[in-house]
Amino acid sequence: MKARKKCSTRKLAIASVGKLRNQFIKKFTRETSWTDKDLFKFIDGEFVNKNEGTKWVMKVAIETNQRRIVELLLQNGAELQVLNDSGQTAIHLAAKNRDFKMVDLLFKYSGNENYCDDEGFTYLHAACMTGNIDMVQKLIDQAANLSIMCHDTHHSTPPLILAIDEGQVKIVELLLKNGADPEVIDCYGNKPIHNLFTYYSLIDPESKMEILKLLIKHNCNVNAKNEDGFSPLYLFYELCCSIRGDEARSGPKRHNDQLRFEKNRLDILLQNNANVKEVFLNGQTLLHLFIRSNICTFSYIDNNSYSPQYYQNEVGSELVETLLKYGADPNAKDDDGNSPLQLAVLCYNYDVVKVLLDYGAHVQSIDFLKKFWDYNDHIPWVEATLKFLRILELLQNKGFEMNEFAELKILKFLIQPEESYTTKKIEKILEYGSLMQFQRFFDRIRQKQYSENMEIDFLELHTRLSHHLLTVKIGKMFIDKKINDCLEKILEYLKKVADIDFQYDYEKEKIEEEIEYIKTIKIKDDVSLHDVCICSPNEACHLLKNSEYWSVINSDDFKNNCRYVSITIKGYIIKSLIRKFSLAAGLEPLMLLTRSNLPLLFCEKVIKYLGNEDILSVCEVVRTET
Repeated sequence: MKARKKCSTRKLAIASVGKLRNQFIKKFTRETSWTDKDLFKFIDGEFVNKNEGTKWVMKVAIETNQRRIVELLLQNGAELQVLNDSGQTAIHLAAKNRDFKMVDLLFKYSGNENYCDDEGFTYLHAACMTGNIDMVQKLIDQAANLSIMCHDTHHSTPPLILAIDEGQVKIVELLLKNGADPEVIDCYGNKPIHNLFTYYSLIDPESKMEILKLLIKHNCNVNAKNEDGFSPLYLFYELCCSIRGDEARSGPKRHNDQLRFEKNRLDILLQNNANVKEVFLNGQTLLHLFIRSNICTFSYIDNNSYSPQYYQNEVGSELVETLLKYGADPNAKDDDGNSPLQLAVLCYNYDVVKVLLDYGAHVQSIDFLKKFWDYNDHIPWVEATLKFLRILELLQNKGFEMNEFAELKILKFLIQPEESYTTKKIEKILEYGSLMQFQRFFDRIRQKQYSENMEIDFLELHTRLSHHLLTVKIGKMFIDKKINDCLEKILEYLKKVADIDFQYDYEKEKIEEEIEYIKTIKIKDDVSLHDVCICSPNEACHLLKNSEYWSVINSDDFKNNCRYVSITIKGYIIKSLIRKFSLAAGLEPLMLLTRSNLPLLFCEKVIKYLGNEDILSVCEVVRTET
């Protein structure tokens, strides 16, 4: 009975405190009309012990961020006493509440004592967080322990790392000058330099740079491993991946700006002997990690539903070049035998391939038979194929000698009809497919034989095909009659199955404007982009030779002014480049097939009358026999 009565009394006390707190908050935090007298009248009226009343009001005011009340209490003689069972004063509470202005206010009324709560959190920790340089200096003068750890329920942190986490550059400098250990370790096994390369860090860029320089100036180890075995360089790589992954929210421009800033920090690390040749999991170097990651891939902007724009992430290749400049080995191989150049080629990253070759990568280290076309879903087939063909040109210009089996594998990829269809593969067929590919695709959609677990959106497919044919018609672009007839049949079929009874004429004016624009864009003397599109692939591949088509289609002018027709134009360029590759790859097999009984000049003429699929068949027969 007594225990029950005692429990009931406790509940009444708790309820009474809660009621008092609500009354205080309502009168003094939600209203502003109260006076100084009202506050002290409240304390005198509600508490028997004035000191206890002042402590209670101080605690609630700090918890509710009421600086006016706290300052009034301090001005009237209130002392910084322990306010709870954890040994915390107002300064501890305000600091953990992250009310830094409140902390600085309270410091004006504190002495020089480095008071510590039960968790080891001292006034020094609080002053380091808020950037109160005068208070930190006072405590240093009083011989405060600069390595003391605070141990709350979440983590253990020394003053130096707290100052770094808050971006307090002057405090970091003051602590280091007075002997703070730049190699101190927190509860996560991280040293100060590791904390500078975490994605969750909210420090502004300039402060990050200054703190990094300060740590290096005071002899921190730029190759130190944390508890997980990660060096600052590896954490830098992970940070860049996180920034790249956040692009959808922050946008490409901000993402590029962030990466460019991080590139400056990479320079600082490497200038101070960070090990650029460090080897990580599976024998990968930083070059391997960067090249195969999302850091070096495309940035995507969906300008419209017909020709979404893809921008190469230039900062990725700049980061790769920085690593190479400081001695990264362009020919290092991982445990799978892949060189950085091999990865760059298979990830169709033209800019990185070019940089690697400029820094001495062995062009013959590419093995297309080992692992071919490491396709990345972030990039559509049109962009990827265009990049890949451009890379082949670059490699061959640098002296790359491709064996016949690599040629055959590439031909199969570029020409062979698909066995299954995904949305991205359908895009590939629409923009640069052959008659055989279109016919096979038409058969598949009529028989509903797609890839596993996939349904084709017939309305979207009809929209894209209509757009493609309209662009070709308005631009009077080259199209084989049989292909045109096949596409018209597919269009009629889609119209029927999707129950479509409207036309896509609303984009006609835009397409007409852009067609006129591409007539003015020169890729070399007297040759425009439009000229490439109105010629057969046999003729167009000669127009593209020694031209500036690559810089033109990657220019901002092209991307901004050809939003409706850009994907079709790129498709025509791809068809021409595929034709060029097919003719070159098929000539020797054709001669072997005739047992060299026909002159070279005759074979060169004959092969132009063979379709790409015919050339592939010749190559397969000859290579199989050999």
